[in-house]
Amino acid sequence: MSEFGKAAVRAERKRLKDKKLTPVEAWEWAINQSNLSDSSKKKCCPKFAYIGVCEQKDGDAPDGNKNKNYAREAVNILKTAKPSSAAALWRQVTANLKCEGLTHNDQMGVVLALKDAGYI
Repeated sequence: MSEFGKAAVRAERKRLKDKKLTPVEAWEWAINQSNLSDSSKKKCCPKFAYIGVCEQKDGDAPDGNKNKNYAREAVNILKTAKPSSAAALWRQVTANLKCEGLTHNDQMGVVLALKDAGYI
């Protein structure tokens, strides 16, 4: 599991325990607990993937952020399929969203970590 995946699981565990935390607050808390460099902690792709999954779980309306949309599509795919890897899941997400050729930036690692931990 990637460091971003671990952060997502920590964030969701914390968010479910402390119902007052928003997904953004939970992510910031969790990412600051990680061993990632300061520049890596600022990466928006995994952060917004986590927030997108949380919003989808909570029934919040999407706001059009592409990383949230990638994560939401991945969750939808995982309801019926078991991709063999984050790369395979990413290929399916980008095919479904008609944006092939993009490189994922750990969004799928976040989604898969949350799934493996039972949060989606």
